[in-house]
Amino acid sequence: TLLGAWAMGLAFGFGWTPCAGPALAAILFVASGMGDPWRGGLLLLVYGLAMTLPFVVAAFFARPFLGWLGRHRRMVARVEKAMGVMLILFAVLIATDSVSRIAGLMLDSFDWSATTL
Repeated sequence: TLLGAWAMGLAFGFGWTPCAGPALAAILFVASGMGDPWRGGLLLLVYGLAMTLPFVVAAFFARPFLGWLGRHRRMVARVEKAMGVMLILFAVLIATDSVSRIAGLMLDSFDWSATTL
């Protein structure tokens, strides 16, 4: 419904503001220093499209995806449980500062992945 869409947009706005705010502030700062209002406006247009286009595309696939979810409810429950376990595991890794050690180990083991072309 229209009210549901408004409420969903409001929830996303509250949730995304801490994430998108600093990026938008940086882009506004760069755009204001470009000297050419058209180039700054183009930069803001690209940012706006990059932020909204994934949601518009997702909206086109929402109905088929909900139908798929209904047909595979048993599998979805297993996936949700597995993702919960992975989130808990990752939280433990963050709390014990193991993520940076794992990243360092990976960079040492796969040093070719840290080079630029």
